[in-house]
Amino acid sequence: MSFKEHKVGNWYETSKLLDGRIAFKTINDYPEYTEVIEITEIIPREVSSSEFDLPQNKPIYASYQALDTQVSMMQVSQESFDCYSNKKGAAPIPSDGTTKHTSYVEMVVLKDGSLKVLGSLEEDPHGLYKVAIDIAKSCGFQFSAGKIGDEQVDSITYLPIEFSF
Repeated sequence: MSFKEHKVGNWYETSKLLDGRIAFKTINDYPEYTEVIEITEIIPREVSSSEFDLPQNKPIYASYQALDTQVSMMQVSQESFDCYSNKKGAAPIPSDGTTKHTSYVEMVVLKDGSLKVLGSLEEDPHGLYKVAIDIAKSCGFQFSAGKIGDEQVDSITYLPIEFSF
């Protein structure tokens, strides 16, 4: 099953609004449809505290939606700006009449502000996503880490790279 463009019932915002409690019914209006999620049955069961243990052998990254203080890009140096401009300028020009495109690079900003580029949210037929990934990896952008409360955390974020032709 593909989750591309899948909307997930706004669970995070609802949970945050209800201070972690579960809503018995939510209604979300989207341009194309209205989504109604309603609890129809509650079955009590014992819950072990180990069910909430985080895995020890896998990296854990906070979603940008969970952050109290968002990741932010620091002042861009002239060298980074020149790298960005040169790489964008050398990008392939689409032959299908496309005049604008935005590639979203998915990356992890670690607690210390360093980057781990994961890839692109989607691949375009012109290969602009490859240029965007190269920009994120090699142009030396610096970021301040996101925070939950006052603690810096490793978090997933997205860097939009806009192309105009």
